[in-house]
Amino acid sequence: MKRASLSTWSLHRLLGPLYRSSPSGPEIPVPGAGDPGNLSLIEVPSMLSRRGIFTVEICHDQIPSLDPAYLQELRAEMNRCGVELYCLLIDDGDITDPSLAGRSRDIAWIQRWIRAGSACGATNVRILPGYASIEAGQEALIDHPVIKDSASELRRLAQYGRELNVQMITENITPLGRHARRICAIIERCEGEVQLCGDFDNFDLPDKYGELQMIMPYATSVHAKGVFSPTGDLNTDDYRRCLQITRESGFDGPYSLVADAPGNAWDNTATLQAELLSFLSI
Repeated sequence: MKRASLSTWSLHRLLGPLYRSSPSGPEIPVPGAGDPGNLSLIEVPSMLSRRGIFTVEICHDQIPSLDPAYLQELRAEMNRCGVELYCLLIDDGDITDPSLAGRSRDIAWIQRWIRAGSACGATNVRILPGYASIEAGQEALIDHPVIKDSASELRRLAQYGRELNVQMITENITPLGRHARRICAIIERCEGEVQLCGDFDNFDLPDKYGELQMIMPYATSVHAKGVFSPTGDLNTDDYRRCLQITRESGFDGPYSLVADAPGNAWDNTATLQAELLSFLSI
């Protein structure tokens, strides 16, 4: 269903330092250095509902604790405010690590976060497609070992997620995913077990719009990321063109607003929300 969502990355300056947790680092979230911010994650659902946003995506490194009591508290607050945790975004882990030991370590770490997403009540969990490289000119080879490898591990994680009532998603992100033909080939090899989130700004110009057109027929959600100038002005031409591509593809999922820009985070989010609602009303 078409609707406005929000990625908590839009609020990362308000939420303060990221909580470091990675396969090769701390097993539990540890506060990083930097401005502590003045907003706690537990406050976000009520602030979203007051702004007419009832769907949210949370970055894993903005969750301050994996304690079951905290995860249940976050879930309860989501339910109280009528906000759906559409997706937990797991922003680390390499499922294509050529080292079997490294891959096993990363997958075990990812599974821990899938369990956390389930405990929070997430509908979906987003996994990175991997960091392995493919030689130039081989992007379309659906039988390329790297493509097969990524899809195989994504499907294994999808099965793990199904046992916890969580759907698996991947994205056009990481060096492997930032090429439309490659990420489309991965999704095709997943044979419906893994969904795709299409990010507006993860492809480079001048091919950005063509690449986005290629992946959108596969997308069940989008990161409707705005491009802002250093002074905080939204590039509305770019944003509207990306939105138009979603319409032409028949996209019918949630638009997760991502506003990583100078100035007030809520004002920037409101700018994207107004543009999106104006577009959807046409």
